Amino acid sequence: MYADFQARMAQVNDLLSVLNLLAWDARTQMPPGGNATRGNQVATLTNLARDLVTGAEMRDAIASAREEVSRSGDAMATRALDQAEAGIDTLARIPAQLVGEMAELKSVAHAAWADARARNDFGAYAPVLDRIFAIQRQIAKAIGYADHPYDAMLSLYEPGMTLKQLHSVLNPLRAALVPLAQQALDAPAPRMDFLSRAYPIAGQKAFGMKVAEAFGYDVQRGRLDDTVHPFEISFTRNDVRITSRFRETWLPGGVFALWHEAGHGIYDYRFHAAQVRIVVAMLHLEDIHIIAMA
Repeated sequence: MYADFQARMAQVNDLLSVLNLLAWDARTQMPPGGNATRGNQVATLTNLARDLVTGAEMRDAIASAREEVSRSGDAMATRALDQAEAGIDTLARIPAQLVGEMAELKSVAHAAWADARARNDFGAYAPVLDRIFAIQRQIAKAIGYADHPYDAMLSLYEPGMTLKQLHSVLNPLRAALVPLAQQALDAPAPRMDFLSRAYPIAGQKAFGMKVAEAFGYDVQRGRLDDTVHPFEISFTRNDVRITSRFRETWLPGGVFALWHEAGHGIYDYRFHAAQVRIVVAMLHLEDIHIIAMA
């Protein structure tokens, strides 16, 4: 039954929303002492989600759903099943040990990066970054690729895209944008003194959120928090949170980042209410990929 498939995918979505919630907390609220145990929590939940989505019961649910959908001819349901099966097949190729290790490392790595950043000490973070690359190469090998390891990683976000194809898109852009950027640099410097005046941070936030609301950001389904590096994160379309980093004497840093992240949030609102917790929304939000990449 297709309804059984939807219910099982909704359970996976719920677990992954909790993982996102833990990630948001780690970057905005959690005390530094919680880093190690947070990595354990993330790894545990990630493997639970992986087991749920790749298990025999999910495979059986997809097979039963396909029989029902083949009779109804529902194009959206067919697409949802195709996307789910493709994502599950990819995830199943990645050993559970790698999935758990990457999930835990990513959580710990963020704290290590924030500490190294504060001290301007890349050397302290370099070993962690090396380990991340090593695991990602193993994940790419497990997924499989024809020409380049990045093809495997790119396919998680843009199925069918390859590094070679990406170069064919980005190289012409580079050829046009670099001279344009140089023209801007060569132009007379604009007045910027007003950007570095002292603006109370509370006022920056109030102004930034007022503009974000005018863009379409819904404060009844979102909130703003401080963080080291701005990001947007969502737990379905009903809870879409944004962050920024403010300095009293540099106005653009806080408000421009706020508006940028609000734009991501507005995009996540665009799902129809009926699509909350279903597979199409889940795959769009990269939840399947988060299991592999977390």
